[in-house]
Amino acid sequence: MSLLRVSVASTEFVEVEVSSSEDPAGLPLEFAFPVSHLLSDDPETVWTDGFWHTDAAGIFWARCLVGPEGMVSPPLGRGLYLMYLRWEQDSEKPAKCAGTLEVY
Repeated sequence: MSLLRVSVASTEFVEVEVSSSEDPAGLPLEFAFPVSHLLSDDPETVWTDGFWHTDAAGIFWARCLVGPEGMVSPPLGRGLYLMYLRWEQDSEKPAKCAGTLEVY
């Protein structure tokens, strides 16, 4: 899993590479940044809309704008957060841990 680092004063996209045999661009995408590892039972977990991006090489990226002017509300303070992704496809909506985000 990856470790991404973002300044608490910065508004920028965090990006996670997603392996998929089909283009996920039309599927609803959400991110969560729980303060604990207990994602499903943590009442503080908030899911935030994300965006799909496909680069020139055909690699799929899940993106979420974080920071003071980002999509996550309230903005993430300094600390370490697990990054979870979920998207709905057919009847499934799995939540997968995609790495760690350090806000410094």
